[in-house]
Amino acid sequence: MVERLFADLDATLTPAERASFQVAALRERDGRLSVETYAPVPAAQALIKAAVKASTQICQNCGAPGKRRTFSGWAATLCPPCRQRLGAMRIGGGD
Repeated sequence: MVERLFADLDATLTPAERASFQVAALRERDGRLSVETYAPVPAAQALIKAAVKASTQICQNCGAPGKRRTFSGWAATLCPPCRQRLGAMRIGGGD
């Protein structure tokens, strides 16, 4: 997803827009893609907004279709098999 976003940015932004476009942070936050920039570039913001929206429908673990869900205070976007594997994990428990 991130590679596709940057390919789209490269194909869409003009040389002047590329010169002013800088990514401040790129991460997963609250079960979705988060991209922060230093200065808003309208063409870039539209592509970023679309990628963030798509990230709520793509498993963050394997890339398969998924759903964003909230679990005990945190969120993740996962497909059913990855969600099942995650559900089998114990956080903070002694084995």
